[in-house]
Amino acid sequence: MPTRLRGWSVKRTAALGITAQFLALIRILGEVFRVKYFDPDRFTLAVLEPFIGTALFTAIFVAVGVVAFATGRFRFALTIAVVNIGALFVYKLAML
Repeated sequence: MPTRLRGWSVKRTAALGITAQFLALIRILGEVFRVKYFDPDRFTLAVLEPFIGTALFTAIFVAVGVVAFATGRFRFALTIAVVNIGALFVYKLAML
């Protein structure tokens, strides 16, 4: 089983995937504060509910990816990262 993926190791690619998930989580949580401070009239649970749901979804996937990475299952961690980021893109397109 090769441990290289077009010049990059699978371990490095999985680490980049986990980093991308963390950045997406920070971006999602940042939206809550943006709504709170820059549009306080819209600061209701109904408006924040999609952000809270996606933040929880992403946090769970990040936790699974980090555990997989820590146990040496780099391909599984990379798969989790790709599925998470892909699901976030699909959700964003569906909400437009």
